[in-house]
Amino acid sequence: MDVYQLQYFKTIAECSSLVEAAKRLHVSQPSLSRCIHKMEEELGTPLFDRVGRNIVLNGAGNVVLRYAQTALNTLDAIPTEVNNYLRDKEQTVNLFAPMPLADDGDALVEFTEKHPDILLRVGVGWLTPSLSMEAPDLMIFSSLEKPTGRNEVLLYEDRLMLAVSRKNPLSEQKEVALGELQNEDFIQPMPGTFTDILHGMYDEVGLRPHIISENQSYRQLSNFVSHNLAVSIVSPMTWYLSRNETIAYLPFSDVQRSRYICLRWPENTVLAHATFLLREHLIDYYKRLSKKVFGD
Repeated sequence: MDVYQLQYFKTIAECSSLVEAAKRLHVSQPSLSRCIHKMEEELGTPLFDRVGRNIVLNGAGNVVLRYAQTALNTLDAIPTEVNNYLRDKEQTVNLFAPMPLADDGDALVEFTEKHPDILLRVGVGWLTPSLSMEAPDLMIFSSLEKPTGRNEVLLYEDRLMLAVSRKNPLSEQKEVALGELQNEDFIQPMPGTFTDILHGMYDEVGLRPHIISENQSYRQLSNFVSHNLAVSIVSPMTWYLSRNETIAYLPFSDVQRSRYICLRWPENTVLAHATFLLREHLIDYYKRLSKKVFGD
């Protein structure tokens, strides 16, 4: 059964006449008769009863009509739905950002204030995108190397510092030697790329840190430091976003490490206008924020 059969069947049912249906459809009456006969053979039952000069649907015919109308309505809706999808896609951006970068709501609030008609769909996580949405249009990620891909751009260089409570005497210093912190308790994230960087720093200065907790919650890390329970090597840019006035950030005098926060988009694609606007906004936003945090 194809769409033409369903359309012919529906029109005949509406007209209750093969002659009138043939006129409306601009086809021959024999063609309609063959169409109905084929449908009745396929279904194994008559679909119309003859009443005088007219033909009317019987019980089986009414069942077929109900499904025929649903099928035809669905087919009619396809162009509209596709156009709606394309329109919405132009005005929707799927962004993936790992925690705790995803906590930086200011960047997205600022963008939405400028472009309230654009829908932002943000997926967050610690490792890789596992989104219940389409593949990301933009993805923020960290790397030990500067981005080199044609579909990547550097948002900022994150120079690692020591976060200490302002209750800690270390907070009065302008800088600190990591190798001299053997008497301090440390807290750090769960093992991963970031902690690999930390272990490299410890090894370089010969420090065996006393780690009292590993925690993947940025807020828990911050709370431990704020309450002077531990110190932590952190991304100052990320921690700056919390605006926690009880924490001081000290550069290291004996070891330097950076990680690079980057933005990536799909290769070999033309960015939708909304995606382009968000990309340019993020580049500008983090450039401004980097100047605030690092003064350059």
